[in-house]
Amino acid sequence: MDLASLAHMCDIEAARCMQAVLELGEGRAYTAQTREKYEAFNAKTIETARKYEELLAQGGPTSDDYLNLAVLYWQCQEPGFLLSANLDFIKYAGVRYAEVLEEAEKRFPTCPEIGFWKSYTNFYVLGAPFPVEECQKIMEKPGSNLVPYLYLFSCSQGREYQAQATKLLADCKAQPTLKNHYIISVIESGLKMKEW
Repeated sequence: MDLASLAHMCDIEAARCMQAVLELGEGRAYTAQTREKYEAFNAKTIETARKYEELLAQGGPTSDDYLNLAVLYWQCQEPGFLLSANLDFIKYAGVRYAEVLEEAEKRFPTCPEIGFWKSYTNFYVLGAPFPVEECQKIMEKPGSNLVPYLYLFSCSQGREYQAQATKLLADCKAQPTLKNHYIISVIESGLKMKEW
């Protein structure tokens, strides 16, 4: 099996581990089972990052490989995403996600999704402006995909772009990587907000 396939398999398995943790439910007592599932998720997330890093070092990664790694690292900044026992990895991820996005942009300068994730993560991490109009311009670029609709749909509180967000949701569920798991959670939250 080639390294790219191995990295993708690890990513999908990490997303499954994450789902197993989430299925335990919030507010439940912290048990040995909870800790075991959380540790499995942590280990698989770190293994996935290492596999993607090997792929980047070896050469031949796709823009998706870069984005999967960057979003994985970015998510590690969320409090509670990884156990505090992994503090060195969390600190490394806090710097590395932006570096990976920069590397991706240099390697794939015409990929609109890379520009989207740079603006999106800067908005959430640094509070940098990310006007809806800027995101809409990304959508107009050749080669754009549905990913920016997660932001547009969220900004509209689920009142606009529902058809595109629903299609993106289905696409992400078909390929459950950690990046796609994040997209799924944002869109599903937007759909729930719309119901209220």
